[in-house]
Amino acid sequence: MYRAFKKWGIKTQLMILILVSTVFIMLTQAFSYWQMSETISARNDEYLNELLVNVSKTIENNFNAVNRIMTSTAYNDLVQRYLMEEDPTNRFLLNQSMVSTLENVKPLNRSIVDFVLIGKFGNDYNVGYDPSTRAAFQAIINRVSDKPNQVAFRGINNLYFKQSTANYVVAELPIRGVNSGLGYGLEIGHLFILLDTQTIIPQIESNRTAGMYYVLDTDDVVISSNNQLGIGKKWEDISVHNSVVRTKDIPDFGFKLVSVIPNSELYRGMGQLRLITAVLVGIMIILMYGTYLAIGNNIMQPIKTFVKYVNNIKSKNEDILKDQENLQLEGYAEIGLMATKFNQLMNEKNELTQHVLQTNSRIYELELLKKQAELAYLNSQINPHFLYNTLECIQGIASVKGVHEIQRMTAALSQIFRYSIKGEETVSLSEELRIVKHYISIQLVRFQNRFDVHYDIPEQLLSFPVKKMILQPIVENAIFHGIEMKSTKGNLWIEAKRNPYGDVEILIKDDGVGIRTERLHELKQRLNIGSDEELSGMLVGNKQRIGISNVNQRLKVEYGFEYGITIHSTEHEGTKVLLTLPQESVRDERIFS
Repeated sequence: MYRAFKKWGIKTQLMILILVSTVFIMLTQAFSYWQMSETISARNDEYLNELLVNVSKTIENNFNAVNRIMTSTAYNDLVQRYLMEEDPTNRFLLNQSMVSTLENVKPLNRSIVDFVLIGKFGNDYNVGYDPSTRAAFQAIINRVSDKPNQVAFRGINNLYFKQSTANYVVAELPIRGVNSGLGYGLEIGHLFILLDTQTIIPQIESNRTAGMYYVLDTDDVVISSNNQLGIGKKWEDISVHNSVVRTKDIPDFGFKLVSVIPNSELYRGMGQLRLITAVLVGIMIILMYGTYLAIGNNIMQPIKTFVKYVNNIKSKNEDILKDQENLQLEGYAEIGLMATKFNQLMNEKNELTQHVLQTNSRIYELELLKKQAELAYLNSQINPHFLYNTLECIQGIASVKGVHEIQRMTAALSQIFRYSIKGEETVSLSEELRIVKHYISIQLVRFQNRFDVHYDIPEQLLSFPVKKMILQPIVENAIFHGIEMKSTKGNLWIEAKRNPYGDVEILIKDDGVGIRTERLHELKQRLNIGSDEELSGMLVGNKQRIGISNVNQRLKVEYGFEYGITIHSTEHEGTKVLLTLPQESVRDERIFS
């Protein structure tokens, strides 16, 4: 890793250093922010739990106070006598006295809105003249209570009371007679207290958190809340998204107290902390970036000037270098020292350059003389026709002397040589095969018939035009690199056919040693590249001048990229070389396109 880091540029290294430092600072600040948020959250959570307990106790005390007020009121002597009084005059007088008594009781609890009495014998109080009002209270009486003869909180009720409709929490207590007489021990009526839904929950004033509190009855209906819009709704209809919800039972009354604190309130103050953290990180990043710019200007700018100076030198010729100004670099002291040493080096280089130019001039003159001598030597080489005539002479002498192998080999070689120097570039397939057969006859003499040759050429393809000398190099490679390496007798197949598209395919196949997988892969790559020098050097040595790649290139240049040579080989089994040539109509299209 360190070695790879050293290979990067100075600017890249500085940028990486800045980025790593920035990431480290951001992670540190993020961790600090997370720790502080967790601490604040834990403290707020503890405070909310305490607040929830206190609120629930206050509500419970409030209900207990209502319970006591109802019990004392129900068994008040005036109330008892009023419910049992049959005389209208006396009942009216008792009503007036009872009004005064009940009005004095109301201030004892701020949740109490009013009292209602429903008498068993029709002695009602505070019901008004609307029959529906008494019917509503009678419906409450008819509900089955799990606390008979005790104060029962009947949840929230929407009642028409004193000429207006409103939601009230209703507390109800059956009244039994305690005075001696006909009503003793019997149920003589019901006392109702109407409670204000908004005052059941105490006023909560806190600078730390603000939230909503809901009192739910046994049906999960909100009977009281500091959120007036939630009163009377089912709890499931209250939106509590992005909030912390906690529940506390009020077991004596069957109610539940639910607190809903928005996350924004729970983490209040974190926004300012987050802003301060972001500002600090931003300042640190700006300072580091300023440091990066300062270092970069003192290092990178001189380096850029140096590179520009060097490129300027490269673009000028040697005569101008004599008048080249010295390199001037501004930056750290080491940069100035580098410029001084470089100027000294350039002065020495200019002197050496002049010396080298003079030396090269003399060498160039000698090279010209050498080339002229080589050209004269080449011009004096033996004429190809003289070689052909010499081969014919050797053939005649071998015939006279009765050395038939030499005669046949010389005759075959003479035909090949004459064929190769002919001016035509395109010949018939039969003529190309004739030269291949001459070449094979020479190799059969050399290898003492160590292989057999099999031909499968349809007669209609013998006149098919092909490029000259495209088969002999492939046959040569099959013999020397396939069959010759084999310890047993081999076989060579030369076949031709038309494929379904009308193109002609010539297959040269041997059962020699084949080609290793990695060498075959390299061979195919070089065929694609078309490097004749590399391919011929790999297969037959540097003396071979016409190779498979040469044939492949000639075919592709002549006919198109889709034509040429394809090689398939399996090690220890043999090699197949397929030449694909276009039908005559395709050639005509390329000629006239």
